[in-house]
Amino acid sequence: MRSFNTTGPVVARQHYCIPPLERMDLDFVLSLIHEQKCFILHAPRQTGKTSALKALQDHLNSGAAGNYRCLYVNIEGAQTARQDVGRAVRTIPIYAEVIPRELTFMTQKVLRQQAAWYVNSAGGLESGQLLAAFQQFFREHSESWLERFGYKEAGPQLLLQAFLQRIVNGGGRIVREYGIGRQRVDLLILWPRPPGMQRIVIECKILWGSLDKTLEEGLPQTAGYMDRCNAEAGHLVVFDRSAKPWKEKVFRRSEEFEGTPIEVWGM
Repeated sequence: MRSFNTTGPVVARQHYCIPPLERMDLDFVLSLIHEQKCFILHAPRQTGKTSALKALQDHLNSGAAGNYRCLYVNIEGAQTARQDVGRAVRTIPIYAEVIPRELTFMTQKVLRQQAAWYVNSAGGLESGQLLAAFQQFFREHSESWLERFGYKEAGPQLLLQAFLQRIVNGGGRIVREYGIGRQRVDLLILWPRPPGMQRIVIECKILWGSLDKTLEEGLPQTAGYMDRCNAEAGHLVVFDRSAKPWKEKVFRRSEEFEGTPIEVWGM
């Protein structure tokens, strides 16, 4: 039974209303989306903007308009942060989890990886084996896969997160932290195994300048995150976006910072 709704978004199947998608030029909006253009839905308060956007989200996710994955995000809670992007992300921490997973959802679906390939006889996750597999995958397929992301600068980190998420979905989870403006992403893999939780830190950095400078910054950051999380293993992944040959960019070596062993991966 329908009712009148005067507070919050209108749901067409529950409330009396003019169908939200009929109140906009849907064909024009879909053409803008298809052309990957930005647009603004502008109208006074309480006139149905949110209801229209949510109806558009449902329409896109239904597959009726093509192969889209649409996410509705309300960032009103971050308005007080203004130009402080880092503070804004911390204000609404769920976005640090939801947005990357949505951005990589379609990639996760088509990656042919299984958790069982990387779990040892004791039930633990073999993080070295997992990153070695990703390193080879990235070397062979990164050029074609990175083109699938609308955010090219973040492509390597998103591809790694999609690869890891595909595996971790088999039983664990990933906690993400972002070093806004510092070209880094910290990932904490939590994997349940007897007798307790396995914690693995993976820090991702884009190579800027020399490798020595990147390691000088990345090793203490990785060690600090490992200490904070009580992680048993730590990895520093360095993405080199230059045009150098792969044989110069791909490597694996063991380092340490103040007694903390860290595996470094170049790709």
